[in-house]
Amino acid sequence: MRQLRSTFCFVVLVPALGATSAAAAPTHFYRFSGKPGSIACTPTSNTIAPGLTVSWNLPPETAVLTDVVIGKADVYHDVQMPDSLSGSAKLEADTTSWTTPVDLPYKVIHSVTPQNPAAGTSTLTFDCVNGKGINFKIKNAPPF
Repeated sequence: MRQLRSTFCFVVLVPALGATSAAAAPTHFYRFSGKPGSIACTPTSNTIAPGLTVSWNLPPETAVLTDVVIGKADVYHDVQMPDSLSGSAKLEADTTSWTTPVDLPYKVIHSVTPQNPAAGTSTLTFDCVNGKGINFKIKNAPPF
């Protein structure tokens, strides 16, 4: 399956202008918070409405692996350097699309993993059933 477009993966790693935090937390982390207003699903895309925020405080030179799995297919996999060591960003509407149709229902997993031996993976997951995202969950890795 080939991923065509996902602004989520880009937006997650790029802080909103002026949204960086001046105060550094005593630990490092990358986490999600909030809940999308809605999630729409088709066999070749899903769209997450606004309502999510990402925040991070990372050690210097820490890249972040972003991965999106639809059903059992990895449709997006990329490692990027964040623009800042710490900050937060409210996520706008995001559409992830792919070329090979996946029959509904299917599970969606968005994950981010700081590339540091002590870091865990933070995920947001949901099920796509009858054209809607349900069972939305966030699981943040503990600070490292």
